Amino acid sequence: MFKGGLFDQAFWLDAVCGTANWDTKTWEHAKITYHFRNNIAFKTIVPAPFSPYTYFDGTAAQLINLLQTVNFAELYLYPGLEFAIPEALPSTIQFSSKHSRIINHQRNSDFKQGFKSSVQRQIRKASQLVVIKTSTDAAHFYTLLTSTFQKRGAHYTYTSEQVEAVVQLVYAQHCGELLAAVDANGAVHAMGLFVHDEHSTYYLAGGFAQQYKQSGAMSLLLATAIEKSLQHSNQFDFCGSSIGSIDHFFENFGAQKVPVMVVKKEGNLFFKTALKGYRLFK
Repeated sequence: MFKGGLFDQAFWLDAVCGTANWDTKTWEHAKITYHFRNNIAFKTIVPAPFSPYTYFDGTAAQLINLLQTVNFAELYLYPGLEFAIPEALPSTIQFSSKHSRIINHQRNSDFKQGFKSSVQRQIRKASQLVVIKTSTDAAHFYTLLTSTFQKRGAHYTYTSEQVEAVVQLVYAQHCGELLAAVDANGAVHAMGLFVHDEHSTYYLAGGFAQQYKQSGAMSLLLATAIEKSLQHSNQFDFCGSSIGSIDHFFENFGAQKVPVMVVKKEGNLFFKTALKGYRLFK
């Protein structure tokens, strides 16, 4: 049975949150490890940076009890984790559902058979133009991330220093890699950051150069990451998206919908406004 993963490990949380900004709440048969922010005026529980999921193996009542101690909260539980939700809830607490896209290697002996023809064409095209290499160039990765988000009319959440730190962490802890699609002239078409534990390989972030958007490099990059994930994990998790076009792109790899439980506590207008800054799901 799945009992938590990379994003609940002390070394990960120390690095991405800071040692004083995460905690573990334990009950007799349950626990949750979470990231918090503590100001004079309010306390929040929000997703840890670069961490799409929080593990919790208890009951709704236990989680509600914890959320009653903070002003607002937003949590995304690991895909597939579910528990009974009571009909009567405190007015400020909500349980809802999103989804991620996951390729289960135990169910797909040949994952490439699930690739749609459009993805296969993109992979063949990109294979003539680029090769996939591991990279440590966090600065270039950050440039691609910011330009990709700007093209969507959005702002990338993290700073270049944070991206550099998480790339260094991944290599120091041997829990993932940064992949780059590079052509014969040395131009980088696309990059993606992937981390893993025994349970899953997670696609944390990716971006591409706008002038090479049609090269198919991102499809080849993801196909390579999916194949590499067979060495480490039982599945490949695209880590969800609320943007329809991106979700459809992930679906084209044969990735199936898996529910992700979302738990929120929202207070007054001030807290709701502050909460928007912490929403991390792609």
